[in-house]
Amino acid sequence: MRCDPRGRALWGIVIGVALAVPVLSAPAGAAPDRITRGEAVAHLNAFTTGGRAILAGNTTPAVVNAGPASLFGAGIRPFPSSPWDGSSVCADDWHVFVLAVFDGGGKSFKRSDAVTSLAGVEIDWILDGNSIPDTDRTPIKRFNDSSEFGFERAFGFQDGALIAPGDLSVGGHTLVADITDPVFGDATIGITFNVDGAGSGACT
Repeated sequence: MRCDPRGRALWGIVIGVALAVPVLSAPAGAAPDRITRGEAVAHLNAFTTGGRAILAGNTTPAVVNAGPASLFGAGIRPFPSSPWDGSSVCADDWHVFVLAVFDGGGKSFKRSDAVTSLAGVEIDWILDGNSIPDTDRTPIKRFNDSSEFGFERAFGFQDGALIAPGDLSVGGHTLVADITDPVFGDATIGITFNVDGAGSGACT
């Protein structure tokens, strides 16, 4: 059984995963810490695993905002009409363009089932009209806390690109994920976002 609100692609579920993260912000007046490479790598590798475990039942802003599943952390996800669409980020931070792709079902659903259904999925990341050549994909792992999406068991991967400080020029950008999926159908999603320079906007 696949839990899919559109009856075809999994991308609607993926959007739900991202927006299910609690919206918590740093305390007013607190000086922001710059996002490190380690935090960006953790977001790519642990959003659906350890990050979800941290979120489960935890509403402490300091813990949630620092964790791999933080909505306001290193991740930039290309979902239209989401918190990332039209957002501003700091040029001095590490970031990761990222999507979570997964499949699931009842208690009998196995990792091998997800491996089969997700085997042909390809994602082309496009920044300002140019394809990003260097991307990363995690192994297929158990998706923690997937019951809110109608699954008893789910497995999937994250796909994305690490972005170092200085890789993004100050100003507006367009990010697109062109998704090829032979099982559930193809999709193209995208957002615009802004990069603020040192000492301004998201960098203050």
